Amino acid sequence: MGDRRMLIATGFCGMAGAVIMFVGDILLYGPSAWGEPASTYFSSVDPLSSAPSSLAESPMGSVPLQRAIVGGLLGPIAGFFYVIGCFQMFLAAPSHPLRYLASLGHIAALVFVSAYHACYSYTSFIAAASPSAGLALVSAHQAYMAAIKFSIKGCGLAGTAGLVGIVLSPAASSYPRWLILFTPTVWLMLVRESGLLVDLPAPYGHIVAGGSFNIVFFLFFLASTVATATSTDKTKKKKLKIY
Repeated sequence: MGDRRMLIATGFCGMAGAVIMFVGDILLYGPSAWGEPASTYFSSVDPLSSAPSSLAESPMGSVPLQRAIVGGLLGPIAGFFYVIGCFQMFLAAPSHPLRYLASLGHIAALVFVSAYHACYSYTSFIAAASPSAGLALVSAHQAYMAAIKFSIKGCGLAGTAGLVGIVLSPAASSYPRWLILFTPTVWLMLVRESGLLVDLPAPYGHIVAGGSFNIVFFLFFLASTVATATSTDKTKKKKLKIY
């Protein structure tokens, strides 16, 4: 079932990654957007939801250069902890063949997420430079972000397939069936890609919408860490009863 301490340690690393990248989100958006509704995020901050003209006038353009740089750099730092966190999926199911797909799929997705996050600094630079930067540069930026997001979705779905297979085989892993309710990609598709977050009001709508990815993954690693800790204890009790 995997070493309990390693399961807990990797889970905490996953949560740390979520917190660090969430802080990066807040730094990137800046005070001018902190009190805005979620619609502001989708109309003029998210590169793939915004029109080129809106993105060129994004409130991120008012973020100081140093803050935008630090906010972007926190993405790769968070990615390091996220990658360690994903090893929990491998350790939780030492005999399950899908452990490779679950862990490596999510690792690949989160590496792309780190790159995607880092590129938000460039969104700030473009908005600060407009109109001299030109809409052509904005469109190129959007196309690049779209390619990264496509990679995130593909890897995330592959990792999700492996994770669901593990969760549905509790006898071969430390993950219980109820953990499927916290599957990150499913929630992100449900609330983010469906547009359900657009109507979140101020003052926290913008922050929740922009940080939704990290919020969802934090909740997953929190639930998985609690689950593996209690599951390991139960397994030990069963062994004691047998002997």
